Amino acid sequence: GVVIPSTPDLDLSQRAAAVAQEMAADHGGRDVAVFSSYTEPSLVFALGTDTRLLAIDALTEMVAQSGDVILSIEDTARSGDDPLALARLDAQVCAREEVAGYNYSRGEPTVLIVRLHNCEQGS
Repeated sequence: GVVIPSTPDLDLSQRAAAVAQEMAADHGGRDVAVFSSYTEPSLVFALGTDTRLLAIDALTEMVAQSGDVILSIEDTARSGDDPLALARLDAQVCAREEVAGYNYSRGEPTVLIVRLHNCEQGS
């Protein structure tokens, strides 16, 4: 038989985008650069064309190098097992939320971790 995930599980990009936008609004509401290892085009449609889709190593590098307030979205299905790289994603985190769902293009469940980095103190 065929198992079809529930409808909320399929709108993973929309739910992750809503979390990201809420985080940005809660910390000043200004435009925030978004870098993501979740490479579904629907995420770009939800967040805007400035969203950068990156491999996990490039994502961790961008987070480590940036001093600006940024959002990262980690696709845990593509994170690998490098503890140093994963620790870099947790650097300077001021907000973090997990969004579970189903990646229909790969045909598997995944969890996206949305993080806001480098917030100003008191924001």
